Amino acid sequence: MFGWILNAAYVVFLLICSPVLLWRWYALGKYHSGWNQKLWGECPVPSGATGPRVWFHAVSVGEVLQLQQVLAQLTQVRPDVQCIVSTTTQTGYEVARDKLKIAHVVYFPLDFTWAVRNSIRRLKPDLIVLVELEIWPNFLRSAFQKQIPVCLINGRL
Repeated sequence: MFGWILNAAYVVFLLICSPVLLWRWYALGKYHSGWNQKLWGECPVPSGATGPRVWFHAVSVGEVLQLQQVLAQLTQVRPDVQCIVSTTTQTGYEVARDKLKIAHVVYFPLDFTWAVRNSIRRLKPDLIVLVELEIWPNFLRSAFQKQIPVCLINGRL
């Protein structure tokens, strides 16, 4: 019930904001990439490593840069770990692709139930690590339902 109400609120908010978003998309060239991943959770599936998957969510450039040392140390201690990094912004995505070569980089889904469930189903994380205080109710509820542990690093209340 809660998820349905939250999804409805998100849709209403998106409809209200859509003129501004469309203007920014068209006039400023913003928000062009990653829409299948953001709206539908159609993230590219990681390949390669067979070890545990850790999904790090870094909102933008600052959080991505914080992850450089964390990922380097984690993969040094546990070379079998497969790191997934998601970002919300295009700039964060580009910096993550450039700086975090050891990670599979995706866009973070919008907090619609279908998008977060699809992302979790496709990425199959064993652990989710939120960088800073980026808390989305449907995402956390979906992780809880799949019994995926979630932790927070560098968060302030």
